This record gives sequence, C-alpha cells and structure tokens, in this order.
Amino acid sequence: MTQSNFCNGKARCPIAVGGKTLHIETFNESPELSKIRQTRLYTKLRPYVHERLAPVKFAVDFRLRDEDESRLSVEDRYFAKLDILIGQVLKNCKTRQFLKMSMARQLEREAMSCLSIEVIDRAYISELVTLFERLNEFPGLLRESFVSRASDVSDLEKKLLSFFNPDLFDKRNFAHHGLYAGFSGLVELELLEEKVVDIKSLHRYCEMFSAQVHERLNWYRYTEESFAPFLFNYLELVDQKIRQDDEFMEPTDLPEDFRISRSLSANIRRQYKHKSFYKAVNSNQ
Repeated sequence: MTQSNFCNGKARCPIAVGGKTLHIETFNESPELSKIRQTRLYTKLRPYVHERLAPVKFAVDFRLRDEDESRLSVEDRYFAKLDILIGQVLKNCKTRQFLKMSMARQLEREAMSCLSIEVIDRAYISELVTLFERLNEFPGLLRESFVSRASDVSDLEKKLLSFFNPDLFDKRNFAHHGLYAGFSGLVELELLEEKVVDIKSLHRYCEMFSAQVHERLNWYRYTEESFAPFLFNYLELVDQKIRQDDEFMEPTDLPEDFRISRSLSANIRRQYKHKSFYKAVNSNQ
C-alpha cells in the first residue's frame, strides 16, 4: 500500500488489496462537520489540549484510560473533558452521516424491508437526542468550573432549548417503546409488504418504498443543513465563555475528585418547561 492510497479526509478512498478494490468510508464530509471545523474550539482549543496533555498521550481517539486520568490535575481533566465533548459532537455528526448513507443504500439492495427503514430512522432520531445531551454538557461543565466567577451559561441552555424541537424527544421515547410509526405512509407500506403476491403489487410496493426512503433522506439533509450554522454559533459561544483576554481560563472551582466520565447534562428541559419555552420563542418566526 503506497501513501497515495491513504484517505486524506475523503468520503471514499479506493485501495487495491489482493486484486480487489476496497473503500474506506470516513463520513468526514457534511455541512455540520465543515462548520464545526471552522470554530475556535476545533482550530485553537483542540491543538492546545493535545499539546498540554501530550505527556500522557491523550490525543488517541478522544479517549483517556483510567490510569492516565489519575495522573492529571483537575485543571487538565477539565480541558480533557472539553476536548472529549467536541470529539463526541463530531462523532455524532459522522454517525448520522453513516445512517443517512445506510438509508440511501436501501434503494440499492435487492431485498427490501420496512424494518430497515424503521430501524435506521429510529437510530437517527436517537442520535439527535444524544447530540442535545452532549451539547448540554458544555454549560454544565462551565457552571461547575467557574462558580466563583458566577459564569452565566443560561444563554447556552436557552439556545439549545429554542433550537431543538420538543417533539423530537417525544418521537425518541415513542420509538424506544415501539410506538412510533415514523413518517406518514409507513404503516400502509408495512401492510402492503404482507400482501405482495404478483408483479403489479410488487411494483406498487417498490414505488412506495422508494418514496419513504427519499422522504427520510430529504429530512436528514434538511436537518444537517439546519444544524450546521446552529452548531457553529453554539460552539463559538462556548469558546467565548472559556477565554479571557484571548487566553483559555483555568477552572477555579472543580472539585479535586472530578472525573472526566461524569455526566454534567442537567435536566434543563424540565427546568425551563421545554415545550412552553420553545413555543414562546418560536411563535413569531
């Protein structure tokens, strides 16, 4: 394998192996990922953290072993947590790119099933809720890190709640319990799936199946195009709150036993009464 075989950030990279052409898919390209890579958290903070924690070889797949964490000061753990959160947001975007590609490939398969659409759609919705939880950890971390500075993170929380539609969480909960039917038309397609007996009914099924897939692909594209500017603005706001005079601030109030693995995602949906808050903010838009 020569150096020209390596991927270098492309979605697919042809590699000749044993007479076959294989592809490595990195899912590195999307409107969201492009905007995240323009943020100061990505261009400034991540290199700073990786250099700062180089002695413990931290910069390996956004992970930190327990034995390494015990060697870090609480200040280092704070910066490691920030870097890991950024890495998790990136991974979430890549995961949804994978799901979008998986949905598109349903049209290329010789065998079709409504179940494949339902499973991929359920996973995509779940990833969006996970993204909310990851983003919500930023204000949680900052609130605990700078108590004495009375750091105000309510604007970050309100930004999340005004962007994420509360219906998304209902859909995730319904899907988890097998009660979410998905887009309109899926139930009809499932019923038809049981009744395909000839070419005519198969042709009708294929048309409906294709329409269901395309409807979801359009929604996935709309979602990522909507999220791209939101993620940029949100992460830039986080960056503003962790700097002073253009220098990264050291945390002043984290307890010595702070663990990187600890979740800091507060229940802001209950605190702000998400549905009412979202409706009030978006009613005039």
